Amino acid sequence: MTLQGHRIQRLVPFALVALLLATLVAGCGSSGNKADTGGAGGDAVTIRQASGDPVTVHGIPKRIVALGSQWTDALLAFGVQPVAFVGDPNSGKAGKLPWQGALSSSATVIPYTGAIPFEQVSKAHPDLVLYPGWAVQSKGDVTRLTAGGQRPALGALTDRQVDPWQDQITALGKILHQTDKAAQIIKGVNDQVDALAKDLPSLKGKTYILANYVAGDSITVVADPDDGAASLFKGLGMSIAPDMLQKADGATGRVDISLEQVSLLDADVLLLLTNGSDPHKLPGYDDLAPVKDGAVTELDYSLAVAVNTPSSLSIPYALGKIRPALEAAAK
Repeated sequence: MTLQGHRIQRLVPFALVALLLATLVAGCGSSGNKADTGGAGGDAVTIRQASGDPVTVHGIPKRIVALGSQWTDALLAFGVQPVAFVGDPNSGKAGKLPWQGALSSSATVIPYTGAIPFEQVSKAHPDLVLYPGWAVQSKGDVTRLTAGGQRPALGALTDRQVDPWQDQITALGKILHQTDKAAQIIKGVNDQVDALAKDLPSLKGKTYILANYVAGDSITVVADPDDGAASLFKGLGMSIAPDMLQKADGATGRVDISLEQVSLLDADVLLLLTNGSDPHKLPGYDDLAPVKDGAVTELDYSLAVAVNTPSSLSIPYALGKIRPALEAAAK
């Protein structure tokens, strides 16, 4: 899997959106309580990754490289400004996603090349590298990210394709010595999700499908109820459509279905990245219940990133965009 691509081809390439979109952000900075401003004098913090390997960070890092939009957003939520980041190729020279307005113009935008930009990471002189677990293909990649063990690099926190954003906020809060701030960030977003669930109580028990349609190729669907992309909908009391779960048969992350299996997209709510194609040309698409009921949101690239690799910054952005479809399903 590449860091990113023009379309979200395999929906972890939704992650494609994610990683790339991921910012190689080097973070510096600090914002928070007086007790959180320790610089290099902070106590060492150890975070255990999904692999079981511990990552120990000594002091409060000043230059953080984040290879993933979720990690970038987590840094920004703490008021940490990147010194460099991998730019979103669909967002022009600035490389920003719509909810990343807080990114400083002084940050160096690293052009996307389709692979982990090891040399650019090194040029940023990071004292911490953050990366999505699915971005690396081997132990050798991790070794290069750590410069042979010379700097800490923190990867997947869970065994899912996309980590829950809350886990990342919690881990980063420990690293930055801002655990209280981490709790506040999580509560603030959860409160917004809870408020929407309260406004639309009929959503509880409804089903959804989050998918990526590539014309002439296939459809990739989030089919893992424990994946990070499912957390927002779980908070609304929703679940992945049972036929899709049966098709996935316990698979972790995302599954591909053929264009002839459009009926598997039937759910109360459908969120579909179209990659500029017209899904109505798909045989059977107009017969789907969410299409008939107006409970569909056709995602553009940015919104696909927002829901496929959700963060404390992207969720508030996404809620307003997908609400009409949720309201249609809640009637």
